[in-house]
Parts: sequence; structure tokens; C-alpha cells
Amino acid sequence: VNTLGSIVEWLIQNQLASSYDELDLSIDPEEEYDPNLVFVPAFSGLATPHHNAAARGSLIGLTHNTTRTNILRAILSSFALRIQQVLEALVEDAKLPIHQIHVDGGVSQNNFVLQSIANFTGIRTVRSETVEITSRGAAFLAGLKIGFWKDKQEIKGLLGVDRSFHCQMNETTRKRAKERFSEACRRSQDWHRENQSENYRKTNKMFYAALFIITLILVYFF
Repeated sequence: VNTLGSIVEWLIQNQLASSYDELDLSIDPEEEYDPNLVFVPAFSGLATPHHNAAARGSLIGLTHNTTRTNILRAILSSFALRIQQVLEALVEDAKLPIHQIHVDGGVSQNNFVLQSIANFTGIRTVRSETVEITSRGAAFLAGLKIGFWKDKQEIKGLLGVDRSFHCQMNETTRKRAKERFSEACRRSQDWHRENQSENYRKTNKMFYAALFIITLILVYFF
């Protein structure tokens, strides 16, 4: 999930989108979700719950009818589906329910992504008035420590909400989307391992060839 922002930058750099705003405006939120076109955001592996560093990004389900907008929709939907996987693992491990998701950062500016998070998790998703809230959170913790604020309740009153997103997807569609995305993640795993193994074999051959030459030199001169 920590590579989502870099994937948006990749889209922009490769002219698949010109800006965050275009990503939001180019997708019709009323269009029915297609679970058969799936993008896996694994440019540098898959973390929780897969823990597979050899996984690589993939786009599965392309047809002659697939459009640029369909691909962008699949990419942005994958952000929400990965967040859903992480939250599901968190709830299972911590045994604590999640009633609300607060989102910040550059990607949180995209209404489609936040609506997708609410749809795929079934949890109310909130965008704060301050998009980059990480530094603000650090200030709140420091203020609590020195007594500037008396408790967490006082801080809650300082957190303004820009917009809330509620689930608009039925359970059948959500279940199908999660299943297809999980299958795509499974297929993307260990993709880079073959290259790693080949590099390992080449390195091994070079090592033993060098060792053989060194042994010959040692035997000849000593």
C-alpha cells in the first residue's frame, strides 16, 4: 500500500494521466464495476497479507473492448482493494472492529479512490480538511506530552472533516471483486523469483570459475 502515491506518479510520467484532477474527472462513478479487469499494484512486491517481495505489478483481464478509462479505473480500484486486504488482516489479528477510516496524503484528493475504499471495505471513509495530516499528528502528540492539550477528546474537536464517503456497493459485487483481486494477487506473486534464480545461477558459475582459476594459479606457483 505504501507505493500507491508512486503509482500515480508513474501514471502521470508515462502520460496515462496528466494530473490527480484528471484521474478523478475521467472516471464515471456511476459506471458499473468490472471485477474481471484487475490491476495489482505490486511494483516492488506485495506486503500484508501476502508478504511476497518477488511479486510484480500486473494487469489481468484485457480484451479488445478495454479502454484507457477502464484501465485507469482498475488501477485506482486496486488501491482501495489493497487497503481492504490490509484492514481485513488487521481486524483478524487485533480482534478489534474498525468503524471509520481517516485518509490523508495526495491520493486522498481523489474522490473515486475514497468512494472505492468505502465500497470495498464497507466502512465509512473520511477525508480530513488538512490533506497532509501526518505532521499535524506529530504536533498533536507533542502537545499532549507537554500538556498543551489536556486529552485526546480536545484534539478530536480540532479535526475538521472535508467529506465523508459511505458504501454504495452491494455485498455480492463486493465479494466478487475481493475474490478476483485476491486471485490476481496470487498470480502476481513470485514473478521476479525466476530472474533472481537465474542471476543466482550466473553468479554461482562465475564464483566457481574464479575459484577454479585461483586454485590452478595456487597449484602452479606454490
